[in-house]
Amino acid sequence: MVREMKKEGLDADQMLERYRDRYWDPIMEQEQPIEAFLINAKNIIKAALRALDEK
Repeated sequence: MVREMKKEGLDADQMLERYRDRYWDPIMEQEQPIEAFLINAKNIIKAALRALDEK
């Protein structure tokens, strides 16, 4: 997913928004607040972008 978003030229905020739209479900709020989800998602995206840049 991150590879596709990078190819589309999305910036970090746009990537985070799309990631949230795809993977966040309000039912998850009881287990993990949205703020924590977004922090984790930012780090997942950042790590994936680094891995893509290393190739």
